[in-house]
Amino acid sequence: MLWGLKARVVLMVAVGICLPLVSGTGASASATNPMATVGMPLAGQWVSNVLESPPYTADPSYPAVNPANNSGDWATNVYAPEGTPVTLQVKSDDGPVTFRWVSSTASCDGNSSKIEVFVNGADVGWIFFAHFLGGRGMNVSDPQPTNGMTIGTMHYFPTGDCNPGPHLHVEMSDNHSGALKYSCWTDNGQPGVTLQQGDALGMLGSLNTEPKPSCTPTSPPPPPPPGPGTGFHAVSGSGATTLYCPTGINLGQAGAAGKKAGGKNGGAGGRGGSAGCDSNGGAGRNGGSGTAQAVGGAGGAGGNGACPPQQYSNGIWLTADGTQNAPAPPCDGTGADGGSGGPGGNAQRTSAGGAGGAGGSALFARGGDGGTGAAGGNAGTATNTQGGTGGNGGNGGVAPAATGGAGGGGGSGGTATGAHGGNGGRGGDGGITSPGTVGAPGGNGTTTPGVDGANGAAGI
Repeated sequence: MLWGLKARVVLMVAVGICLPLVSGTGASASATNPMATVGMPLAGQWVSNVLESPPYTADPSYPAVNPANNSGDWATNVYAPEGTPVTLQVKSDDGPVTFRWVSSTASCDGNSSKIEVFVNGADVGWIFFAHFLGGRGMNVSDPQPTNGMTIGTMHYFPTGDCNPGPHLHVEMSDNHSGALKYSCWTDNGQPGVTLQQGDALGMLGSLNTEPKPSCTPTSPPPPPPPGPGTGFHAVSGSGATTLYCPTGINLGQAGAAGKKAGGKNGGAGGRGGSAGCDSNGGAGRNGGSGTAQAVGGAGGAGGNGACPPQQYSNGIWLTADGTQNAPAPPCDGTGADGGSGGPGGNAQRTSAGGAGGAGGSALFARGGDGGTGAAGGNAGTATNTQGGTGGNGGNGGVAPAATGGAGGGGGSGGTATGAHGGNGGRGGDGGITSPGTVGAPGGNGTTTPGVDGANGAAGI
C-alpha cells in the first residue's frame, strides 16, 4: 500500500530481548540461551524515507504498531535507492552464527527469502525479507546463506500495491518452542534517520513475554557514528568518510569552477578551490577561446580555503581524503579564503593562448587570503607565438593582513615567429604580519620573445 507520497522501501526485522547482559551490537546471553543481534542489511533510512515528527507511532511501519503479517514478532521498514545491495548482517557473542534457507512466499510481487538463524548450533529464530530482486522463494537448495553475503538488491516492482517504490520488507521471530517469547527491536529514534549497514535493528533469541517489545529500556542506545567526541561536529559525508570541523564552525563554500570556452579548441575552465572550516575556496576561471589550429589557455584553478575539514578514525585525525595522518585537528579558518584563478588567454591562428595562473591558498587559521592568479597572455599573430602563462597567486600568511600577493599577468605573443609572451611572476606568500608583493607581469613578445616577470617578494 502507498503511504501518502512516500516511495516505501521496507525492511522488517525481529530481534531478541535486551537483557542487562546485552551490550554493543553482539549480544551475549548464555550457552543455554544464545542470542543474536540482527543488523541493518544496507545503508538507508529507518521506518520512513523522510524524517517524521512525533508521534512516531502514527507511521504504520513503526515496529511497535506494524502488523507483521508474515507471522513475525514485529516488523519495520527501511529505505534505500534502486540497486542497493541487500546483505545478511547478524552477530553474536555466544558462538558462531550459521544459517539455513526456509521456503517462503510474498504478497504482491512474490519475491522473498526466509532465513533460519543458528547460534552455536541452537535455533534462535528467523528473518523474512520481501519485495527485493533476488529472493529465493521456495528454493532452499545449497549453497546455504552465509554471514555478510549479498542476498539481492533493492528493486521497484510495479505490480501490486505493496511496492510503490523500491523497498525491502523484513520480519523476524524468536524460536522458543512451547513458550510465548518474542524478539525485540532496537529503538533508533526518529523515523527517517539514516543508519549504516550493520547498525543494530533488534535481537533474536530473547526472553520477552510481551509482543512487539523494544530492546531500548534495558540496553544501551545504538552506537553513534564514528567521531572524535566533544569539540567537533560532522559537516559532510557519512560513516568512515565523515568530515569534521570545530563545534560551532560550519564548512564554507567551495569555489565555483570556471567554464570551458566555446567553439573548437576552447580552453578548459579551472577547478574551484576546496572549502575549509568557515573559509571559502577561490573560484576557478574560464578558459580562453581557441581556433581551428590552436587551443585557448586553460583557466586557473581557485585556491583552497584555510583549515580543511578532516576525517577521524580510531583516535587519529586524517586529511580530508583520508590518505594520511593530519598534523593537528581541524581548525577555525574564519576569513582565510583561497584566491581566484586567472582566465586563460585566447589563441590566435596557430598559436595557443597562455594558461591563467592558479589562485593562492589560505594556509593558516584566521590568517590571510590567498592571492589572485593572473590572466594568461593572448597568442600573437605569427607562428609559435603563444601567450605567456599568468603567474600564480601567493599563499596567505599567518595574520589576516598577511595576504598572498597577486600573480603577474602573462605577456602576449608577438609578430615574429617564436616571439612568445613572457610568463608572469608568482605572487609572494604572505608572512607573519605583512602581505606578499605582486608578481611582475611577463613581457609581451615583439619580434623577440617577451621576458618572464619576476616573482613577488614574500611578506615578513
